[in-house]
Amino acid sequence: MENQEVLVSIKCAVYNHESYLRQCLDGFVMQKTNFRFEAIVHDDASTDGSAAIIREYAEKYPDIIKPIYETENQYSKHDNSVDRIMGAACKGKYIAICEGDDYWTDPLKLQKQVDMLNSDSSIMMVHTGFMTVNYLGETISWPKYQHFQAISRKEKGIVSLFDKNHIITLTTMFRREVMTSDLLDNAPYIYDYTYFFTAALMGKIKYLPCITGSYRKTPTGAMQSRADEVNRQLYEVYKYFVKCCLQNKPRLSCMERLEAGFFVLTNIIYNGDRETFRLLLSKRPAVMFVLPLSWMYAMAKKIKRQIKRSGK
Repeated sequence: MENQEVLVSIKCAVYNHESYLRQCLDGFVMQKTNFRFEAIVHDDASTDGSAAIIREYAEKYPDIIKPIYETENQYSKHDNSVDRIMGAACKGKYIAICEGDDYWTDPLKLQKQVDMLNSDSSIMMVHTGFMTVNYLGETISWPKYQHFQAISRKEKGIVSLFDKNHIITLTTMFRREVMTSDLLDNAPYIYDYTYFFTAALMGKIKYLPCITGSYRKTPTGAMQSRADEVNRQLYEVYKYFVKCCLQNKPRLSCMERLEAGFFVLTNIIYNGDRETFRLLLSKRPAVMFVLPLSWMYAMAKKIKRQIKRSGK
C-alpha cells in the first residue's frame, strides 16, 4: 500500500505514559486494513521513558508511527496548541483518536469504522463499545461507564449529548471536516466533548455495538487531577453548543426537541445558570426546544429557588 494515500490518521497524545504506551502502540500496528493509515504520536515533553518507546516503534514501523517530540510541554499552555500541532500533521480523510494510556483490542477497529463512514456521507462520526480497566490493566466494572454504553445503544446524536457526554474517545473515528469546522474553531475550549457536539451538528453519529478497546481509569488523568476546572470548562462548551443549536436549528423530530429541551433545562437548573435560561426564553419564538410555555415558566420558578438556595 506504499503508493496509496493515507486514508486514516490516528491522533495519539502522550505524556508520561511509559507504563502503558507499548500496549497502546501495539493496538495501532496490529490493525488489519485494506487501506493505508498512520499514527501521529505526539510526545508532550514527557519526563519518563515515553519518548524512547516511541522512537523504538517509529524505527520498527516507519510507515505507521509518525512521531512528534516536544521539548516544551504544550498542554500546560492551555491554548489548544497540542490539537493544532497534531491536526496539521494528519494526512487522512478520517481521524481516529487514542491517547497513550488507552488501547485498542480489536484488529479490525479501523476497518469497521471506515466501512461505516464510506457507506453514508452524512455520517460524521462513528464510535463503539469499550471495556474499562484500572491502572494495572485489570477489567473493572464501573456503573458510570456502563450507563454511557446504555445511552450509546439508544444513540440520538445531539439529544444524547445534551443528556450526557457518553462517548469514549478511544472508540471514535471522525471525518476530517469535523476537525476543521468553524464550529470547532469558535468553541471556547477544545475537548473531546467539543468534537462530539461538532460532529452531531454537522451530521449523523453512529454507534457500532462491538467492543474495540479499553479505557484506562487512572488517578492521574485530567478529570481526576483537576476535575473542578475541567467540569467548568466542559459546561462552557455545553452552553456554546446550546447557543449554536438555537441559531442553526438542527432538524429534530418533535419528540427529540422535547427530550433535548428537558436535558438542557435540567442542566441549567442544576448549575443555577440564569444567563443560559434567559437566552432560552429570549429565543422562545424560534427555539429548538419546543416546550409548553406553562412548563417553561414552571422551570423558571424552580431555577429561581435553586439560585436562592445556592446563593448565586
